[in-house]
Amino acid sequence: MTKREEFEAAAAQRILIKDGPYGTAIQQAGLTPEDYAAGTDLAQEQKGNNDLVNLTQPQVIRRICDSYIDAGAHILATNTFNANRISQADYGAEHLVHEINVAAARIIREAVDARNDGIPRFVAGAVGPTNKTLSLSPDVEDPGFREVTFDEIVAVYVEQCRALVAGGLRVLEVTLRTPAALDAISAMREVDGAIVGAGTVTNQQELADAIAAGSEFIVSPGLTEPLGKAAIREDIPFLPGVATAGDVMRGLDLGLTHFKFFPAMAAGGLPALKALAAPFGQCRFCPTGGITLANAPEWLAFDPVLCVGGSWVAPRGPVDETNVSHLAREAADLSR
Repeated sequence: MTKREEFEAAAAQRILIKDGPYGTAIQQAGLTPEDYAAGTDLAQEQKGNNDLVNLTQPQVIRRICDSYIDAGAHILATNTFNANRISQADYGAEHLVHEINVAAARIIREAVDARNDGIPRFVAGAVGPTNKTLSLSPDVEDPGFREVTFDEIVAVYVEQCRALVAGGLRVLEVTLRTPAALDAISAMREVDGAIVGAGTVTNQQELADAIAAGSEFIVSPGLTEPLGKAAIREDIPFLPGVATAGDVMRGLDLGLTHFKFFPAMAAGGLPALKALAAPFGQCRFCPTGGITLANAPEWLAFDPVLCVGGSWVAPRGPVDETNVSHLAREAADLSR
């Protein structure tokens, strides 16, 4: 069974919970500037460089990861949101990017592999944005000026992804939301062992461009017949989103049977989904939007619902780790 198949099988059996933030948890560890920079000989102060902690204080990252596993998380992400050459340049630590990413991947991989309780868990590589922009100039007197080039953005993501793959993470999705996305996909495909796909694909041209760039799977926020037919014709794994009965019918015409029901509560709640699902007995749904701990069991009790999505485990406002852990445990206890 492939990792994709393992993930889909696990999602069909229970709600999969992702871990929480590392930044606030690292802050709570009370590290000193010396702790952040330990053993690196970096000239600049490193306090606040949370990605560097993977190298200098790996036991802190492991402890945080273990706490999320203990709280019931099934998807554990690496502490690498700013582990790219551009962001690390602010700390004079850009030469350590590869080591930071490899260390981060190994920490999370080892933490997950150490659990032998039969609960399915998955490791995800976190690749965040840089602190530079390609679309705007930071100099109001020179609107054509850019702090970084297109090629530099592609290069820093490839560097980070190469390190994540080296640390044991292979599946990488690039959303088509920046001009550099397609070039990033092409470049990332050269990383040995990487499985690279495109997200936010909305039309046939974007599909063709994504495939030409080397995408191995396609994710779309919606479903149109031309896009669906094109994806099927290309024989590429395709995950579409749907919102209406018309979308479902178009999906069925194309041979698709699994859909997302959104926004669940605003669209009429469970009664609406029951009415929608009645003519489509072969379909399965994942409702999101307005799902809570209180109503999730009712949704999950409806046979066509394979899983639900909800944000109640991450309340607005300052992070209360104890409360989030409690909410995560409650959510993890939900199952079909």
